[in-house]
Amino acid sequence: MTFKGVILVKKGANMLRVLQIVPYYPPHFGGIEQVAYDISECLKEHSVEQTVLCYSKGRSLRKEVFEGVSVFRVGVVAKVWSQAIPMHYKKVLEDVLSERDPDIIHIHLPNPIATCYLLLSMRKDKKKRKIVVHWHSDIIRQAWLMPFYSPFQKRMLSICAGIIATSENYANYSKYLKPFRSKITIIPNVVDGEKYQSLGLDYNQDYYERKDFVFFVGVHRKYKGLEYLIEAARRLPSRQFIIAGNGPETNKLKKQARYLHNVRFVGSVSEQDKCKYLRCARVFAFPSITKNEAFGLALAEALYFGLPAVCFDIVGSGVGWVNQNGKTGFVVPNRDVGAFVASIERLFSDDDLFTRFSQNAHDWVAESMNRNVLWSGVVKVYGIQSIQGEEY
Repeated sequence: MTFKGVILVKKGANMLRVLQIVPYYPPHFGGIEQVAYDISECLKEHSVEQTVLCYSKGRSLRKEVFEGVSVFRVGVVAKVWSQAIPMHYKKVLEDVLSERDPDIIHIHLPNPIATCYLLLSMRKDKKKRKIVVHWHSDIIRQAWLMPFYSPFQKRMLSICAGIIATSENYANYSKYLKPFRSKITIIPNVVDGEKYQSLGLDYNQDYYERKDFVFFVGVHRKYKGLEYLIEAARRLPSRQFIIAGNGPETNKLKKQARYLHNVRFVGSVSEQDKCKYLRCARVFAFPSITKNEAFGLALAEALYFGLPAVCFDIVGSGVGWVNQNGKTGFVVPNRDVGAFVASIERLFSDDDLFTRFSQNAHDWVAESMNRNVLWSGVVKVYGIQSIQGEEY
């Protein structure tokens, strides 16, 4: 099986076996889950035998096949500070290691409970397996947990064969990753252009026309900084702002915007409607303010659709790498609403600038955040033997 010139070599008569450990897995989608799914899709193209271990939305253990992938969903009894508290996780993990016998264990972090149980299981496991850590974010909101969890996290980073970080920015600024810099491979998250084409939502379809509105889509959480976007709308009464998504901050944001006639909340939107908004808007606003926003997949999707973006500068986050300042949009000082407003207005008032940024944005994401980039990085970090020009 080939993938842009890279061909996997079978291990004798056996297929390469990969276990992904992830908090959740589709059909439950989130940022980490999307990355795990994208990796799974690449592995399928190479006939790799793969398994996923994740948490379930219910209390019972479920073993199922999802789009050709064996998925073990461990029941959860509660959630504490966003961490699922699973039932019998260690037992299920050990059974999966025994039954599925993976050569490579690809664990997506942060996931404290899974990290601890994997370390315990590996002490009993007689087979030497390669562990790959996919570092999506430092633990920030639950920083109080770190004195207890830090030794386990450090141990996992010490014994793993490789670490995937989603941007140079995050790899360079994470204090937890600095001692392990030699292990790090940068693999940005993927924007799947082929998926949009299959939905009839190709980036350059002519029948879409840009309208004069600012668009945001995402979960309404505190770190998303949406109060600054509402303030920007108050200062730009002649510009329309459309805010998609829902979350714990939604009601508070609606109260803040209750006297603003240029702000419209549209709630959760379908994939098709989201893409249509991205294709029709004039500016994508991405006002996240903390490192909880480690990459910004929604930001990358907007740029893919040729929608220039305005975001805040977050030290140590990949957001300022995804949105290339002065090339695909503007990156302004964190929480500086005045600079945010001025940048939005520039993209409305300068058609030549908008056109240049729009083309740059699409080209940047299409070339830098695609499946080929993902797979070449996975081949490197997995240490998969590959040859050129010969299939098995």
